[in-house]
Amino acid sequence: MEISGLSLGDEWVEITNLGSSSVSLNGWRIEDDGVTHTYTFSSFTLGPGASVKIHSGPDAKGMSDTSTDLYWTSQYVRNNDGDTAFLYDASGKLVDTC
Repeated sequence: MEISGLSLGDEWVEITNLGSSSVSLNGWRIEDDGVTHTYTFSSFTLGPGASVKIHSGPDAKGMSDTSTDLYWTSQYVRNNDGDTAFLYDASGKLVDTC
């Protein structure tokens, strides 16, 4: 599992399952610098080789989740001048940083 993309301006983080089996992301979380914002996955499974984007910002308002796109909040989360995304598994272990 890795953070395969981060767009500060378009307000999304992409996670890709690099493994050969599906992974339940229930309880996994994405945090930003300073842990100002935290997205926690609920019941979501990512298939082998599949990716999902977690969107925030005004464009996320009113959107419905799909198998490739999850919509978090209509608030801006990413700092356009630089930000870091941290991916933690359900046990709290840091898995990847971007």
